[in-house]
Amino acid sequence: MKITTPLVDGATEAQFEAFMEAVLDFYNGPGYYASIRLSGNSLNFAGMRTACNALLPSGFSIDNFEVGTGFIADLNRINDLYLTLPHFLGGDLLYWYPMAQVDSLWLDTGRTTPATGAAGESIAGVTDRSGNGFHLSQSVAASRPFTEIVNGGLRTRFDGVADRLTSNIAVDYGGSDAITVSAAALKASDAGSTRAIVESAPAGTNDGTYGLFFPRVADEAGGIFAMKGTTNQQAGVATGYAAPFKGVITGIGRISTDTSILRIDGTQVGTNTGDQGTGTLTNATLNVGFRSGGFFFFDGSMGNLMALRRVASTNDLRILRAIGDRTIP
Repeated sequence: MKITTPLVDGATEAQFEAFMEAVLDFYNGPGYYASIRLSGNSLNFAGMRTACNALLPSGFSIDNFEVGTGFIADLNRINDLYLTLPHFLGGDLLYWYPMAQVDSLWLDTGRTTPATGAAGESIAGVTDRSGNGFHLSQSVAASRPFTEIVNGGLRTRFDGVADRLTSNIAVDYGGSDAITVSAAALKASDAGSTRAIVESAPAGTNDGTYGLFFPRVADEAGGIFAMKGTTNQQAGVATGYAAPFKGVITGIGRISTDTSILRIDGTQVGTNTGDQGTGTLTNATLNVGFRSGGFFFFDGSMGNLMALRRVASTNDLRILRAIGDRTIP
């Protein structure tokens, strides 16, 4: 279940209930929440709280759930509990690919043969955990990324030569002109060319596009976020992030306000307020790990890639950072 209102400080009982439903059904299966929801004719808040608290380690309580720096830092230390964090993001969660989570990785494009979590598995499909159905796939065996194990943690490796994934259907932006896209990635090399983490559509031939590139150009220790209505504008940084570098790379853009921002590990490192023209984001097949046409292949690993159909708030950015930090070992 996706909820349309994030849980925030001072949440109403209805918001709190919706959050608990999302968390409990996520961990225990659809219908679990409904099975414990009522006690007689009254809402069984005691039972729901007990069930939620059972998911948490000693010292943590659902009663203290609120979005804040300390809470996010606490969740960030709990294995796998980061999976509850997107429920705080509300109904604008557009796509979410947990590429460090074995149950989101598949060995076939139809997503019927699950990955096992071993190193060296060829990944043909990735589940979109947002619930929107924009699953990733790669039908060409030689172009599939593969799993690797680093410091005991799983991630998905792109070789910088041919590996890439695309969404099975066009991503629907719902007429929005805003995007926040965030990747937990390890950049293995700055050599050779620009490298694309994600691109909505090629800006050279399309309006209403965005892209996250790391590095920005060959042999440069930086990156860019590009945003375009009818005019492409890029926010970037040229130095300071030489390969190998791992971190959370986030692009934020809105066409109507000429917003283009690049953030790395919670710090704003680039901004561009140049005129982006007009329009909204174009629905198109998503390119992950490359630019459309078969170039700018990403050389490195990804643990997480997700996007919001809005300009991120301060709390959104905390959550995206916390998720990203958990998924690049």
